[in-house]
Amino acid sequence: MPIKTTSSLSSTENSLYFPRQSQTTPRKISIFRKPLPHSFNRTPRSKMHPTTHLFALLALITIAAATNHDVSVGSDSYVYAPDSVTAAPDDTVTFHFYPGNHSVVQSDFDSPCSSSNGIFSGYVNSESGASSTTFVVTITDTNPIWLFCSQTEHCQSGMVMVINPP
Repeated sequence: MPIKTTSSLSSTENSLYFPRQSQTTPRKISIFRKPLPHSFNRTPRSKMHPTTHLFALLALITIAAATNHDVSVGSDSYVYAPDSVTAAPDDTVTFHFYPGNHSVVQSDFDSPCSSSNGIFSGYVNSESGASSTTFVVTITDTNPIWLFCSQTEHCQSGMVMVINPP
């Protein structure tokens, strides 16, 4: 007897037991992606005006050009060394303290040993050599800043200095 090749099941039933080819074959997924749109393939360009870039560059150069000026406080008896510093705006002046319990206090030209209620470092002492404590002043303009040490008799002994002398 010949073998029957037709199924007695309906096509719906047949698909439940014998899935169609399209249902068993996984979808092809390409490993190659399409290129991104042109605007995503480039580094984004700034929309700033070219002169804005120039001003930004000049600002960086100005910041990089700021200078630090070191001043020793009491390293050689009752003196600031140097006793005169010329500093531009944004420059810093760093005070390094030596033995003698010194300070940095702002005064006026007319009364060099009296506080003008401006800069005050507090008293800083060192057992020997430079103290690990420093005092930093950032210069904001080119006006003179008169300074003295407020420790007893230090100013009267000549421990005064000026930043940006007239």
